Amino acid sequence: MITHIRYGTFIVFGVLIALGAGFIWFFTPETSKLTLEEMDSAFGSSGVAEADRERMMVINREIGLDNTIEMIMKGALTAEDKPSIQEHEYTNAAEVGDGVNIA
Repeated sequence: MITHIRYGTFIVFGVLIALGAGFIWFFTPETSKLTLEEMDSAFGSSGVAEADRERMMVINREIGLDNTIEMIMKGALTAEDKPSIQEHEYTNAAEVGDGVNIA
């Protein structure tokens, strides 16, 4: 293409890039500072972020993290408490019998 069109090749690719940039500028929504819920409404889906949040809450409850997360959010835990909490979480997982083997 470069040998037959010479400088026209650059014009063709320049026009294609300009058209692509124009399409993105005018037809895609800005999403840089949106929350997941706002992203759902911007793209027309409903409840994806809420379903993910509910799923994470169920998983955290099943493995015993829900109380730990609440304590961290309230600021009730110090840096010294965190290692003992991690050991406790592994102990609880082994007690439940979900296949975790602690040696």
